[in-house]
Amino acid sequence: MRNVSLRTVPTDTQGRTWGLIGLISQLGYVVAYAISGEAADLLSASAGWEIGRSCAMLILISGVLLVLTAMTVLFNKNLSECVKKNRPF
Repeated sequence: MRNVSLRTVPTDTQGRTWGLIGLISQLGYVVAYAISGEAADLLSASAGWEIGRSCAMLILISGVLLVLTAMTVLFNKNLSECVKKNRPF
């Protein structure tokens, strides 16, 4: 399967294009750190915990949500059929 973006972005602007795409995709990390910091502060204030315990609880919660998301994707029949149809080998 060929990468469509390499055929549609002119060669002389690919560096700038991929740089901009990288910048936009990395902005999600900044937002995630800001949200998780505020969530840890809010959790520690509401539960009366120290900030370290609140951070650990947020990591635990995000891990559980990640496992649930993975299980949902794993057992989604529509997604499995799509992957089977589009396998390059």
